[in-house]
Amino acid sequence: MSQSNESKVSTGASVLAEVAAALQGSAPQVRTRLVSVLTERELVKRVDLLDKALVKRAQLQQELDSVRMPTKKVFKLVDGKMVEAQVEMTYTPEEAKKYQEDLKAFNKKRKEAEEKLAKFDKVLETAFVGDDNDPEALSKAFAKLGQMVAGKEQPTEQAESAE
Repeated sequence: MSQSNESKVSTGASVLAEVAAALQGSAPQVRTRLVSVLTERELVKRVDLLDKALVKRAQLQQELDSVRMPTKKVFKLVDGKMVEAQVEMTYTPEEAKKYQEDLKAFNKKRKEAEEKLAKFDKVLETAFVGDDNDPEALSKAFAKLGQMVAGKEQPTEQAESAE
């Protein structure tokens, strides 16, 4: 009878015993898998952030493109359609003053939009390629890019001088 008791060890118990034996030497495998999982998680975050950053860059480019120079347009009717007339513009003193103010505002808005896009591009480029001289540059770039995409930090002179 003792033989029948020994042979009645359940399959489940033997599998659990094998699992326990296999897990005893599994520390290096667990570590390797954990590193892989954490690395993959960070890579997914970075790819998602770069995707959002490219959308943000397109918005900044659109902002720049939408800045239009002030003009005084004259239209005339040609073949039943209104077309812009190519004539020499004459301005009254009030119109000339307003035009100069509008031109200053245009130049300021254009410069701001260009600077904003250039600073965003600089951070985006660093996030894409990193910096061989600074191993922490990639992490810093992704952190800054995350703030810029979220709108928490605008790429201004104050942010640049604070670093």
